[in-house]
Amino acid sequence: MKLPNLLYKHFLLSLVLLFAFLSSFPQTKTLRYDTPIGVNCNGFYEYLPKDYNVDQNKKFPLVIYVHGLGVIGNGKPGQLEWVVTSGWGTIPWRTYNTTTFPTSFDVGGTPMEFILITPQFLSEPWSTFDRDFNAVIDYCESHYRVDANRIYLAGQSSGGQQVMDFVGASFNNANRIAAVLSSSPAGGAAQYKANNISAAQVAVWMTASEQDALGGGAFMNAAYNWQADINNATPRPVYSPKVTILPGSHTHNDAAIYLYDPSTKENGMNAYQWMLGFSKKSVLPVTGLKFSAKQTEETIQLQWQTQFESNNKGFEVQISNDGVQFQTIGFVPSKGITNGSSYQFTVTNPYQQINYFRLAQSDLDGKTSFSNIVNIRFDSHSNNIVISPNPVRNLLNLKFGTTLEKATIQIFDGGGKLWKVAHIGGVRQSQIDVTTLPKGVYNARLFDNGKTITFTFMKQ
Repeated sequence: MKLPNLLYKHFLLSLVLLFAFLSSFPQTKTLRYDTPIGVNCNGFYEYLPKDYNVDQNKKFPLVIYVHGLGVIGNGKPGQLEWVVTSGWGTIPWRTYNTTTFPTSFDVGGTPMEFILITPQFLSEPWSTFDRDFNAVIDYCESHYRVDANRIYLAGQSSGGQQVMDFVGASFNNANRIAAVLSSSPAGGAAQYKANNISAAQVAVWMTASEQDALGGGAFMNAAYNWQADINNATPRPVYSPKVTILPGSHTHNDAAIYLYDPSTKENGMNAYQWMLGFSKKSVLPVTGLKFSAKQTEETIQLQWQTQFESNNKGFEVQISNDGVQFQTIGFVPSKGITNGSSYQFTVTNPYQQINYFRLAQSDLDGKTSFSNIVNIRFDSHSNNIVISPNPVRNLLNLKFGTTLEKATIQIFDGGGKLWKVAHIGGVRQSQIDVTTLPKGVYNARLFDNGKTITFTFMKQ
């Protein structure tokens, strides 16, 4: 009886070890049949990193691959397989059909893996890409551990055009994407699309053939048109789009095979290393900031303009009398215009003499960055008193830079003796009779509304 029990224990132990072994190497590629995403997708191909289940807190980059024409289907067995059997050489094809696709990529010395999702659309999303692609991104962010700063789009042919159209359609779309890989995109380039791509700082790499068997040079021309529009965009692009043209005649699929082959390297990087090197964390919330100050009457007017804004909450206005210690005196909210805006702020109580100003730009996620410091010498017109005549014999005429509220003027001789007191209010000019004052130099002090102004005159 002991021997069978021992064998039974060994059998159980073997099952446990086998389960542990299998769990440490989870299946990384799965066809998700009958799994809806939005209204235009009923299934998708999922490729998970080898280490996806090792650390439950780790987030991964996400690549969404969009198929070309002829691959639409119902997401059920018999049709969903098309997303991995067609498009030879593309990312879903390589990850599903080969054992040589790298499990990670060296990005600046750091090994990086990514989640790949390839949706099968029920109909081509020519006019519904905005709805359909956002639905896929939303689904992935809610069902997978996705690094929201590293979401990428890739596609071929019609899929290559649709991913470009998606990021170009609006700034909100583009701002979700860090980089795009597009093989043989067709027409559709337009300046407003390029402006959105540039404003959101989306990196783009396109490939096409000089003479494509399907469309001649049309795909090459489309890639060049996208590149030209982005390079001429407002604001100016942070990343100039990359275009690779295969010389001579090729099949329509050759440009995709070239782009998505891990052994293809340009400047020492394949498309995966290039793509994974971009992150939305690198996007500057405000660029092209110009900041200035000028005095207007009794105030200082601050003005600034931005060329591009993203994720910008607004600006704290800060003042200093030494250029070192600053205090906040106001807040100006962002106007929320992607292509930049103009702002102004009135400083009603500046320091006398030198004022230093800077802007503390606040992101919606709580981060703060500072503008350059501008300074301006402030001379209050209310401190200016025009005296005439000087020297004076009888009547001293005074003109003030502002209307006095309830002022007192005290006149002292050089030894500090008080000779005369006059009360003035509600005027900007006045006369003081100094006929009885002895000849000499006199110092006067004017007190009004908490301010003290001194001036000197000579009596003949």
